[in-house]
Amino acid sequence: MSGETFACLALVITAVAAFMYIVIMGPSRYHRDGVVGRMYFCLMDCPTACCGCFCGICFGCSYRRGRQKWTRCSDHTFRERNCFMVIFYILLVWSVEFLYLFIALPELQVSIWSKLISYGLVMVSEGFYALAVFSDPGIVTSREEKEAQQFAFAAPPAKNKKHKKKRGEENAAASGCGHVTKHTNAHSDTTMGNGEKWRKGKMRQFLLSPEAEARQNRKYIVDGILYAMDGSSVGGNTARNLSSSSSALSSITTTATGLECSTCHVPRPSRSKHCRLCDYCVRRYDHHCPWINNDVAEGTHRWFLLFIICHAISCLWAAWDMYALMKAFLVQNRAWGWSITLTNGLPYFLTPIDYLIILVTYQTVAACLFFFSSMIGLVLLIFGGYQMSFVFDNLTMNDMGKIDDAITFVLSLPSLDEVYREAMNVWQCLEVVAARPPRKLRQLKPPPPDFVPGSRGDKSYRKKVQKMLYSDLKGLFDRGVWNNLVEVFFPYSHERKRDRVGRTEGERRMKYE
Repeated sequence: MSGETFACLALVITAVAAFMYIVIMGPSRYHRDGVVGRMYFCLMDCPTACCGCFCGICFGCSYRRGRQKWTRCSDHTFRERNCFMVIFYILLVWSVEFLYLFIALPELQVSIWSKLISYGLVMVSEGFYALAVFSDPGIVTSREEKEAQQFAFAAPPAKNKKHKKKRGEENAAASGCGHVTKHTNAHSDTTMGNGEKWRKGKMRQFLLSPEAEARQNRKYIVDGILYAMDGSSVGGNTARNLSSSSSALSSITTTATGLECSTCHVPRPSRSKHCRLCDYCVRRYDHHCPWINNDVAEGTHRWFLLFIICHAISCLWAAWDMYALMKAFLVQNRAWGWSITLTNGLPYFLTPIDYLIILVTYQTVAACLFFFSSMIGLVLLIFGGYQMSFVFDNLTMNDMGKIDDAITFVLSLPSLDEVYREAMNVWQCLEVVAARPPRKLRQLKPPPPDFVPGSRGDKSYRKKVQKMLYSDLKGLFDRGVWNNLVEVFFPYSHERKRDRVGRTEGERRMKYE
């Protein structure tokens, strides 16, 4: 291999790796305010600029109007709830999987077990994708739907002739109540918008009973640092409004509730968020993913993670299969080993460009599948590792955004004395509400009085406080790696067991009655 060819190949690989890193990590908190973040926003603006020019040319309008048309189209596609991305995923990925399983894989001379693994990985990953799309993300039942939820989990009456007529009357009355509930919800709450249109005509299926959902809503403490408290339940709604006494701080764990959602009309549980695309509050909200047209939250986070991990493994396995297929072709034609023997007996040394031309010409499907699966697999592997780093600390992307906001507020205070006092207030609150006791902030010392604002010492102290706050705030919900994994992958196991036991006991009592 010549030096120029190797340099070109290394440059292409480096450019692809840099592009993927910018796309994946550009909006993260590590790079959002740096050079990588600016490159990400410029890169994301390129399609808008190019498509704005294209729309302007096609529709005979100015660049500004063409850009506006494209922006409206992209906002409807990516920032409004619709199934376009799911359809696009099915058309793209299922087509590639069809080429892999039924065109390229039969040509590969491997054991039947290897092919079964290939089929199994694809099927399992698509099964997890379907679960992520159709599962309940952990919707908080709104005030208008409470009555329907209670009726759905009401105990069945005794089975005898006397109760049949009464049961029919109760069902009719409940159906009427449900109709009134939907009618009231659709007309009295004008802020529901597209979310009400999406649910109209569909029967809501409740995942948990009212009692189980109430316990699930109280699973996390409303801390007053990241998630605000209702002012009527506690004297204040932030950590700095609380006194330093343990009795005042302990009231958080017993009486504090979240602020009431103006759309759902119920107190928001800690770590929940009202998704403006789906138009309901969701417990342990991470983010809304357009690829699954659903929220990644309490009920779907596990399926989303399993889909990402399994799909990454499937892509890398497919890349290895395609590599083996291309290698077998080259070995069969005596082109493996960077040289071939010509008909005149002279050796001809092959370059990477020669191999690329040979494979694209004679192994087009295998070469394209190898490039596609290796790139997608690498991207999914990086993103899966990024998501699992949050899972190990029992955090979500929504939690990290609120941690960033809280730290930015503390560091933006004008004087170091105020920064120190606010950090101490956070520490005192964390001592009561944090699942993992704070270890860093207790070591923070008051700033020297001779620091000049904006000086090197001032910046150094603020940076030190920033690191301590990050370390301790990340332990707010951290119950240990194993418990965190169980909490994410089995979010309802305990509640469903209690519901099952309660229903069994209730049916047994009714049988004896």
